[in-house]
Amino acid sequence: MKSVNPATGEVLRTFEPHDPAEVERRVQAAASAFGPWSARTFDERAHVLWRCGVLLRERAKDLGALMTSEMGKPLDQAVAEVTKCAMACDHYAEHAASLLAMEAVNSKAPATRIAYEPLGVILSIMPWNFPFWQVWRFAAPALMAGNTVLVKHAPNVLGCSEAIVQLAGQVVGNQAALAFTTAQAYGQLALTRPHVGFLLLWSSALLADGCRSLADHCIAGLEPNRDTITEHVGRSLMLVTALTPHIGYDAAARIAKHAHANGLTLRQAALALELVEPDDFDAWVRAEAMV
Repeated sequence: MKSVNPATGEVLRTFEPHDPAEVERRVQAAASAFGPWSARTFDERAHVLWRCGVLLRERAKDLGALMTSEMGKPLDQAVAEVTKCAMACDHYAEHAASLLAMEAVNSKAPATRIAYEPLGVILSIMPWNFPFWQVWRFAAPALMAGNTVLVKHAPNVLGCSEAIVQLAGQVVGNQAALAFTTAQAYGQLALTRPHVGFLLLWSSALLADGCRSLADHCIAGLEPNRDTITEHVGRSLMLVTALTPHIGYDAAARIAKHAHANGLTLRQAALALELVEPDDFDAWVRAEAMV
């Protein structure tokens, strides 16, 4: 598994996929860390999150540069994303205790309360487009709630995933509280374990109910307007990624910017800038092949 600079094609690092035994070790480590971590007070967990926020701010430029090199985000936006992660750590460190405070409710019983208890190991399967923010926006509240976190990140940003875990491990002193794996079959390997299986079933029930409600109230009876769909797909600037391997990142970005600024399709912009021949564009940019 390779980390590749999308702008230059340079191979930055190579990662060995975790085999089933290593995945099992990491699941067990996260499960073993759950007991001590969930037993900590809110103040103790908050101290950890505060410190994570401090380190994220101190290392924002370096972590932003890593993000830029692995997935191509402009450096200023990458640094801002890391800073936003620090803000998330600050927010949940400050407010988690009040957000998760036990609530008294009226009932016929002598005393009725709603309590928010830690659940266990929380598995996250993350996309690449916000490699730091997607992890921290879920990890910060999950950790403050007393859970441990396991991250299966996108295969093109494993350097970012490793950096996140190393930072958290430096603060906690035990990386099992927030661990990661490179195993691509992680869902199949880890979700069969009882530590995560309960959460899968619980979450799946919620997801199934939501899907049924969406289907009943928003989708049933709808017919697709294929002409409109075809038009919108054809005008999508996201299709420009199909050009990058053929004409390079800079030329592809130039086409996308020209199309956006002038209300053109990518094809119109590419031909207007004389960066791509018509037959080549039609051969390279095929939305149906990108699904």
